[in-house]
Amino acid sequence: MSAFTIADGYTASKQIGARPGLHPACLAEFRPALARKRAEYAEKAKLGAEKVSAWEDQLVEAHLVSLDGDPLPKGDAARLVPALREQILSLILGYEPADERADGKN
Repeated sequence: MSAFTIADGYTASKQIGARPGLHPACLAEFRPALARKRAEYAEKAKLGAEKVSAWEDQLVEAHLVSLDGDPLPKGDAARLVPALREQILSLILGYEPADERADGKN
């Protein structure tokens, strides 16, 4: 795989630190989204909170491989702690980097 492209099936991971009072530390394994998902996100933002939230739920369900080694049950994306959900979305959309050590396995 080129260091400049996202290969089909590529996964990355990030150890997300605990946020006391919000959520414990966890390991998120995910498939990074392509650039067009960022463009879709920008378009959805114009449609209101309900449509944005539904789109985010679908994105998380499609791209989050596991959280602490377990798959996220269908429908639980909407129930994630908001601070954790935002960080997962940032990882999937490429606004926040994955752990470099873990990327070596791909």
